Amino acid sequence: MKLTPKIKLLIISILGIAAVFLIINFTVIPQQKKIISLGNDIYDQRVNYEFITQQRHDLVRLERQIKEIGSNNDLVSSSLFSQQDTLELITILENVAKKYEISDQLLNLSNPVVQESGLYMSTLNIAFNTSYSNIINWTKSIEQEPFYLLIDSVSLSSQKTSQATQSEQISIQISARVYWQ
Repeated sequence: MKLTPKIKLLIISILGIAAVFLIINFTVIPQQKKIISLGNDIYDQRVNYEFITQQRHDLVRLERQIKEIGSNNDLVSSSLFSQQDTLELITILENVAKKYEISDQLLNLSNPVVQESGLYMSTLNIAFNTSYSNIINWTKSIEQEPFYLLIDSVSLSSQKTSQATQSEQISIQISARVYWQ
């Protein structure tokens, strides 16, 4: 068979198309799949890196909070009584009452009850009669003490004493909470 220029052109065209087809099938498409796979891997690594970075920031923030809580814990611990210091609390309250000439102070301290935090809580009821200025001074003095007395309610009522003194006495009842270690 004689090869005419048309047949030669047809054979070269078919071989060219076959070569392009083979190059596309065996080189370009596999490389494209690798590029897509690498793109997905890079995206996953970026997400993982951002997640790790966020965790690192969270850990740093958490470490700062733990240090702050630790420093506050020392402050709070020094303000809490141990259960053996019940007498000390009552003595402090009585000394403050004496200091401001409160002679009829009644103290009622309940037994400590365990809280979820692990601390113990007692209720404290205080009742006394005195003048308004002594109540203010007593309150200021209690605030200066190194323990926490969390006042829940305060009831004040006035009552006139004898006509000779013309001084007005105020009856006060305080309901408070005390936390123990």
